[in-house]
Amino acid sequence: MNDSEKLRKLLVKGLKIMAAAQCLSYRMCVYAATSGSSSGGSLESTSLVQGILNLATDAGKVSLVIEAVVLGVLEVMEGLKYQFGEDDEKPKHVKAAKRNLAVGALIMASSGLITVILSYFQA
Repeated sequence: MNDSEKLRKLLVKGLKIMAAAQCLSYRMCVYAATSGSSSGGSLESTSLVQGILNLATDAGKVSLVIEAVVLGVLEVMEGLKYQFGEDDEKPKHVKAAKRNLAVGALIMASSGLITVILSYFQA
């Protein structure tokens, strides 16, 4: 495995970790906002839950930018491999570029959706 393949796998793994972290923070916020305390009050109005919601929303926005940059780097790498590769390797690079684009778009759409959902929980 060459260095560019290692870099690609590392970037894809990072994108997956960021998407999982966003989903986890979203679930924690929803659970905290919907569970009531023993006195019948809600945790939603506490500054801790509001801070976590704000942090998760901001992290979602930042991760969207990072994901776009990583996707751009992956696409440029595949484009360079396509241009400088042998003729028999070109279809492989086209397929890899399409796959990267599809996976990146899916991850970015899910990250954007999490940010939109979290915006409805703001006070």
